[in-house]
Parts: sequence; C-alpha cells; structure tokens
Amino acid sequence: MERLPVKLRVATITLLLISVTLCQPLVDVSAGELVVGTSTGYPPYYYMENGVLTGVCVEIISRTAHSLGRTVVYKQYPWKRMLHNGKTGRVDAVMPLFKTPERDTFLIFPEVPLALEENHFFTRRAAPVHFSGKLTDIAPHAVGVVTNYSYGDAFDNATYLDKIITRNDLNLLQMFKYRRFAVGVGNRHVVRYFADKVGGIHDLVFLEPPLTRAPLYIAFSRKKGHTRLTAEFAQALHDFNRTQTYRDILKRYGMAP
Repeated sequence: MERLPVKLRVATITLLLISVTLCQPLVDVSAGELVVGTSTGYPPYYYMENGVLTGVCVEIISRTAHSLGRTVVYKQYPWKRMLHNGKTGRVDAVMPLFKTPERDTFLIFPEVPLALEENHFFTRRAAPVHFSGKLTDIAPHAVGVVTNYSYGDAFDNATYLDKIITRNDLNLLQMFKYRRFAVGVGNRHVVRYFADKVGGIHDLVFLEPPLTRAPLYIAFSRKKGHTRLTAEFAQALHDFNRTQTYRDILKRYGMAP
C-alpha cells in the first residue's frame, strides 16, 4: 500500500482531530456526577445532621438525579460565594434559591420548583409592631435581613426601609437576641431552628400575613452550558413530584402539601 507524503499525513491527522473536537459537547459534563453548591445550612431544606448533609431539598434533588443516572456531590459555601461559584461555573448548580432577574442572567432555572417557601416578619411578643400586608407598616422599625437573600421584589427594592444586614441566618438570630433590630424576616422553620440554636429567645412571634410565598429552585450554571441538563432535570423532577415517595418526604419534614 502506497504511503502518503509526510505533510499530507500530518494535514489529514489534523483534520481528523478537528472533526473529533467539533463533534464533542461544548461542555464536558460527567454523566455520573452533579456538583451542587449549597450554603451553610437552611433547615429543613438542607442542614448537617451527624456529619451528613440532609433535608427536604437534598432528598428531592438526590432522588431526581438518581433517576437520570447521576450521583450528586454537595459542596457548602458561604451564600455569596455559592452564588459566585454558580456564576463562574465552579459548580453545576446551586440550591435552594428564589428566581430573580439578576440571578437569571447567570443561572438557568427549571420550570419545576423544588418547594414553596413563605417568609414572615418576626418580632417580640410585646413589641409595638403591626403588619397589615403593607411594607410601610414596617418602615418605623429597623429590619434584620441576611446578606444577598431575596425577600421578593417589593421588599428588595424598598429603599425606604432601614435594613440591617447580617452574615447568615445564625447571625440574624444572634443580633435579634441582643436587640440590634426590632423586626427580622425569614422562613418560619429556619428562624425557629436558629432561635433554638442561639437560645434565650422566648418571646418570638411571626406576623401575618406572610411577606412572600414563592417557589424555591435548584438553578443550573449558564457558564457550564447546562440548558439541556436543566430541561432533563425539570422533567424528571416533574415526574418525581407525582409519586408517593415525594409526598412522604414532604410529610417527614413537616411540609406536607
């Protein structure tokens, strides 16, 4: 068999390598592993128990991923770093969080949420705080919030409110205990958990109506090109949400629909 000239052979190999490269996906995503970033604890959605990350969102995500043939690896970061890692593609996805216009620029949100969350204002039983559903009711009081959390567009954009920024949910309750602000805002389950952890808060009350009732999502990194993965996960999550196993998970965490 006649051999090709050296230059022609090099050119042929180069073309073959280019062809193979172009046929590969733009993002090399391991079909067996899904790296999900979380923050440092948001019970009952996710939290550490006996050295293992657990919670309603952890169980739902892990079981949904399993149906797609994937194993989830969870990595915990401070909240701001978690968002940054989703933005830069250091993780495949982050959870759980609200969908906002700003987050939508660097994360892909599936059509199906993980769960619904209500945020309430909380204060002390004897505090002269009233909330009728209008944010102006809260304006006379300093309000404790967690950095980079979203509490709905109306609250987030209410620049007339005196918002005291805290590092995380634990710090929020620590500062509330020492009366750095009269009113805080957060999820009932999460606030009660950290109030018990801090200790010494015996007069905590939640104001009605809730400030927000909105879906929480797992969101996938745009940087990693996860459009198809998001769609596949959304369909699998939709199917899982119709099962008795899903309903049992919610019931176990006191969140039965």
